[in-house]
Amino acid sequence: MMPRRGAQPSRQQQAFESLLDQEYTAAHTSSTGNNANRGRARGEKRGRQSKRAVVDKRDSDRLPGFALRDSLHSEHGTCLPSPALEQLYSMFGNAIDKNGISAVLSECSNSVEAAIEVLLAMSEGNQCQAPSKSSPAQSAKYEGVLPGSSYWSWLPEECKGLVMRHLDSRDLAKAARTCKEFAKHIREVRAGLAFLNIPPGMSIAAMQGMVAAYTGAASVSLARCAGQLRHTVDFANAFGAVSRGAAARVQGQPLEKLNMKGCIALRTDDIVTLCDYFDTLRGLTLRGCEDIDDAAVIMLSKYTAAQQTLPEALDALDIGAPDGAVSELAATNTIPTVPSYRNVSLQRSVLSNSLVGLRHSEAPSNPHSHLHPVLSADESEQSHSTSSAQRRQGQLLHSGSRLGLESLSLAGCEKVTEKGVTALLRGSAAAHSLTCLDVSRCAGLSGNALDIPPKAMLKQLIGNCCHAITSVTIQLPSTAPLESVSLTGCRKLKQVYISAPRLTDLAVDDCPQLHSLEVQCPNLTVLSASKCSQLNGFAPVLECPKLQQLNLFGCRQLLSEDIEEVLESLPELTRLNVNGCISLSRLVLKACTKLEWLDCSGCAHLHNISTPSSALTHMTAVACQRLVEASLQSARLSRLDLLNCAELRSLSFPELDQAMAQQLAGPVNLAGRKPRPKDHLSRRVNMCGCDRLPEAVLKALA
Repeated sequence: MMPRRGAQPSRQQQAFESLLDQEYTAAHTSSTGNNANRGRARGEKRGRQSKRAVVDKRDSDRLPGFALRDSLHSEHGTCLPSPALEQLYSMFGNAIDKNGISAVLSECSNSVEAAIEVLLAMSEGNQCQAPSKSSPAQSAKYEGVLPGSSYWSWLPEECKGLVMRHLDSRDLAKAARTCKEFAKHIREVRAGLAFLNIPPGMSIAAMQGMVAAYTGAASVSLARCAGQLRHTVDFANAFGAVSRGAAARVQGQPLEKLNMKGCIALRTDDIVTLCDYFDTLRGLTLRGCEDIDDAAVIMLSKYTAAQQTLPEALDALDIGAPDGAVSELAATNTIPTVPSYRNVSLQRSVLSNSLVGLRHSEAPSNPHSHLHPVLSADESEQSHSTSSAQRRQGQLLHSGSRLGLESLSLAGCEKVTEKGVTALLRGSAAAHSLTCLDVSRCAGLSGNALDIPPKAMLKQLIGNCCHAITSVTIQLPSTAPLESVSLTGCRKLKQVYISAPRLTDLAVDDCPQLHSLEVQCPNLTVLSASKCSQLNGFAPVLECPKLQQLNLFGCRQLLSEDIEEVLESLPELTRLNVNGCISLSRLVLKACTKLEWLDCSGCAHLHNISTPSSALTHMTAVACQRLVEASLQSARLSRLDLLNCAELRSLSFPELDQAMAQQLAGPVNLAGRKPRPKDHLSRRVNMCGCDRLPEAVLKALA
């Protein structure tokens, strides 16, 4: 296909013409001298030469990286590699002349990296010359540099760390064996990761090495390995590998959280093994472990290590303390506590190393900052217990007397009943440490199993989709730390009474049989009770003076009197959702002076809306078929949606009143009227289907 007239020939066309010239030259030298053929050949040659001249007249240099063979020779007569030139042209073609780029590459002995350094200096305006061949220092600098080599060494350290963070655990392990520099950056990445998700298919040794390598991972997940953990031996091997790996960390984080999500074969015996291997756990996730029952939960409620003071432990094992060491600690009120273990030799080793730390400590206020217990060779078989003892000792010495689990997830454990939950909330160990409990989808919970005792330390209770729960009563003193309660989807829940001074978030959504909700929480800010179709009021009253968000979506039995009585005691309310409350006949919000967002769509019997809030910015009242009057006092209204309010006859808000006053002041010159601004009333108010509004209102909104 011939190129269009006046079009620039492509690279392929120029290369093809060059090959034709070479073939013609070879044929011409071997010809015998046929005059007719010679004349025809001369004509063809002249035609090709004329085309060649047209191509040469055009600026062929604007095709980066390509040149015909007769133009490849530099002023020194050497043939330069076209791929190298193409790379340099693409990098510096806009800043430096191409002849200069070719000269620099030639002076650098065709070394791409050396040429790039010189060209970078030239492009930045530095008076940098190409390295001379006669310079020994420059020759040594660029010796051994090959074209196409990696530019990793040019990257700053921060960029190298970002690149490494995009690799998964397997790729990180492979890259760490490449070179020392990669290993250094990967160690930094591993130390910065707080969560480790072990991939499936790993051997026990590989799992142990992976946990040991991630020194900063305080949380380990075996959820992806759930398919290969089928028997008690599998769980024991996995627990042992994780425990030994955490113990092998040098100055690393102790293992505090373990995720066993989806391990459907996990049973009570495996929980016993877990408690034996791990002594520093603070969080445990058993979501979806269907075989976990009350026996396992009761065992977890007792998960702790007995404590005793250092002098008591020394007396029990007949170990002599350094003179004056314990008395000095007692004088400063810094006597530490140490764990008590079943293995006497293990306990003796831990205490002996503690005494070594006391002897060599320089600061009495922190005498255990250099403790590193070392066990004898006879105790090597008990490596998991030894490592747990060391980590447990360090944590107890630095964190005081906090024992037991702090967070526990039993979501989906259908065999857990009220007996197990009561043991967690009232047990001797977990009751003083457990702060977060998730018992969602526990079908065995019934009655009032979620009643929290007054002395519980819970901060968050999640009991979603517990379909057998019928009532929840929570009455706590002012010192109780409970902050969040979620009871969403409890289909048989009928009564909720909560009195918690520090509670800030309460959710009882989608409880179709809930008819009584009494909340006395002075610090509550968010209350969601959507789709509670039987809720007919708040008995006796909702005492939440700091409430800011109230969601009553789909509460069909709520009457206007109930809503107005509740809203009078909520001066801080900013968001109100009564969408689908079909029993409301009016909505008068006199006390809600800070209301910013209001949704009352789908209230089929609502005929009057009135709010004095000057902060209202968004109001939606779609498909309120009997709405007759809407009176708003906000001048900051950014969105008003009254779609399909067919009976609406009266609408009032400050900006609309001002527009109507301007319209009545005099005629409007339509020819010279300026275009509407982006924030015009018609762009922020949707009145489609409101056909009974006065004509003056419709013109003002047009």
